[in-house]
Amino acid sequence: MANRKMDLKTWLEKEKELKIEFLKYEISLQRLISRHTIDNGAIENFIAETRFGQTYNFSYTFDNFPNLGTISIYLSVGTFEQLKKNFRTFKFQKMNTSQNRIKKQIYLDQKVLTRLERIMTDNNLSSLQNSINFVLDENNFQLKKKNEQIKQFSEQQKVLQEQLNQAQYQLSENAKIINQLQFNKWHLENKLETYVEATLLPMIATRLQEILKKELAPITDQQFDSVDLDKLISKKLKSEVIGQLYYYFISAKESS
Repeated sequence: MANRKMDLKTWLEKEKELKIEFLKYEISLQRLISRHTIDNGAIENFIAETRFGQTYNFSYTFDNFPNLGTISIYLSVGTFEQLKKNFRTFKFQKMNTSQNRIKKQIYLDQKVLTRLERIMTDNNLSSLQNSINFVLDENNFQLKKKNEQIKQFSEQQKVLQEQLNQAQYQLSENAKIINQLQFNKWHLENKLETYVEATLLPMIATRLQEILKKELAPITDQQFDSVDLDKLISKKLKSEVIGQLYYYFISAKESS
């Protein structure tokens, strides 16, 4: 049994607002239909084929057509069928415009097309465009995730760099301290050597002569062999040498 064709009334009242917008567009083009006016004692406006005077198979009356008020439309079968085709194109273009779609002709490799169709099937998508959007969204998600990882790595690298800079600074400060200690050591050793040669040794030599003259004067040649010179010299010089060295180190500490 053949499908029953939709009449003009049923067609117009389905998506009525969009159909009125479409008719206004077609009237402005005057390609298939136009607004006509006749005077039969009273002026009457109606919509019909641009080439008025044909046999009309369909009619419909709008109660409040924009800018025209109550107005009837008369169409032949051929014009009605052409308007339905034009409406499908009009609706598609309007949907593209509202969704910011741009028509581009592209050529896809068969493998790419097969993959898009597989994605569409696996994810219950309704069209290849949805498959492309799915791929783009997934790529954007992965790119965003990678950018976040890069950002985290950069922040970690920044922290590590700050720690490295701090460690290098501490090493530099420690090196300065070590250099200062080495300089102090060299300076002390140099001053000690100068002090020993210029002050301590002459003092020891002088005191040694004084001790020997005083202590050995009454000793005869026979008694000399029994005298412990090391003990004698150590006993007499020990306190004086310690005192001199203590005085030197105190002076060296204050001067540094």
